[in-house]
Amino acid sequence: VAEALHEQRLAQIAEEIASRQGQVRLVLIAGPSSSGKTTFSKRLGIQLLANGLRPFS
Repeated sequence: VAEALHEQRLAQIAEEIASRQGQVRLVLIAGPSSSGKTTFSKRLGIQLLANGLRPFS
């Protein structure tokens, strides 16, 4: 259940970024060591691609 909720939240974040295409140019991800920042950014990147954006890091 937690995994599904996390994926749903990722999709919501990606949709929010996509809806502000002209305004959002940079997304920062911060957190403690080993908290999943890299995994989160990769999964967010996949969602952004699904929303028609081309993220890069």
